[in-house]
Amino acid sequence: MLILGQPGSGKSVLTRILAARLPSQRFLPIRVELRHVNADADVQDHIESAIRDQTGEHVQWARFVIANPDVLPVVILDGFDELLQATGVTQTDFLMRIERFQERELDLGRAVAVIVTTRTAVAHRATIPIGSRIIQLEPFDDGQIAAWIDIWNRTNSNRLAERGVKPLSASTIARYPTLAEQPLLLLMLALYDATDNALTAIDPDLDHNAVYEQLLQSFARRELMKDPDTADLDQRVEDELLRLSIVAFAMFNRGTQWIDDESLTEDLRALGIWETARNPHTLRSTLSAGQQMVGRFFFVHGSKATREGRELQTYEFLHATFSEYLISRLVDRLLVELAEQHVASARSLTRSINDSLLYALLSFDSLAARAPIIEFIAALQSLHEPAIRNAIDEVLLSLFRGSLYERRDRAYTEYQPVSLDAVQRASRWNANILTLMALAPDGVSIRRLFPDKDDAAVYEWHRLSNLWRSSVRREGWNSLAESLMVAAFS
Repeated sequence: MLILGQPGSGKSVLTRILAARLPSQRFLPIRVELRHVNADADVQDHIESAIRDQTGEHVQWARFVIANPDVLPVVILDGFDELLQATGVTQTDFLMRIERFQERELDLGRAVAVIVTTRTAVAHRATIPIGSRIIQLEPFDDGQIAAWIDIWNRTNSNRLAERGVKPLSASTIARYPTLAEQPLLLLMLALYDATDNALTAIDPDLDHNAVYEQLLQSFARRELMKDPDTADLDQRVEDELLRLSIVAFAMFNRGTQWIDDESLTEDLRALGIWETARNPHTLRSTLSAGQQMVGRFFFVHGSKATREGRELQTYEFLHATFSEYLISRLVDRLLVELAEQHVASARSLTRSINDSLLYALLSFDSLAARAPIIEFIAALQSLHEPAIRNAIDEVLLSLFRGSLYERRDRAYTEYQPVSLDAVQRASRWNANILTLMALAPDGVSIRRLFPDKDDAAVYEWHRLSNLWRSSVRREGWNSLAESLMVAAFS
């Protein structure tokens, strides 16, 4: 049986309930957390390792089963996705190996049932044996959300009342259906409101940009205030969200929804975002920059597995929208910064702007690959004063015209989330700049892009679109083609 669900949907809790409630007269449940087993071992080794961890005794599987002939062993393998993500090892035959194990046991007269849990997003990376039962944990419906809120309020009523906090309102939660339908994210919303009814206080007319901004800032501020040194808190919150944005880009630029600890730490180092220093007063291993960064945020989920004696770890956001908003937020802030440099350079002798970080981040994948990113950026850009928007437009035009030429700037050259040649990076950078220009209320004119081409400008457009198609990965190209509308004007 395969159990599918989103992060935080309750897969692991369900396996614990199953292990506890299966009638002991008929079943012998053995729950195996795959994050704690050796990824290179076989299924039997996984089971024996779990039994040893739970009983403290080395027990051979065959003797264990023979000693309990009247009950059916139910092996519960929790977290196939964690094994897959954290190790980076191809596990497409994982379920087939389990089937072969079951067939062997059945031939030996020792039938065994196996339950495997995994996140829906990675289920396609395993070959599912014919005849397998599949259960998918669906998001909460309105009735389940209401029941959850009622339990929350009854359980916490005294503590909330002592702090002068009103009970959580179902109407408040109803504003955020895509978050509330996931149990762990619903808990996040409830925790946020438990601080002075902060969620209730948000203007219901605010767009989702503002809501995500307030949620992220609130949780960052809460974590930072645990440190007694709370000087310049606003700047420290901004620094934390910058680092989280790099976490989001680490996943996006690799075309995945998760990132392993080593890759994230390398990205932070290559971009000069965060370095860690060893504490000379402790013998404990220093946490990596990646571990320190994501370990303190509620909306980042960690996955673990063990391979060759090493604990491997990956991270992902509890909801993809957090990642998409953080990417949009950083792009918007970098564009504003470049616009301010552009305005200031008009009064200086150098007349230069520094687009190094923006280029490093936007030259590996197409922003259009994730439609919500474009929507978030468009909404954030619309909030700026006309002068800033005009300056951003001028900056983007300048960047576009130089985007396919060789870059002399060598900043951030060590930032290499994936290996691309110069043509691929230039074309993806070019495509992203034009996508950002197209977010202007009136779009962007081909003649403005190629002022010296006159009627031949249309051929430049064909050249660019063919370049993108040959260089942008398939998902990005398809989304890019769908997001840009070309219209003829006389």
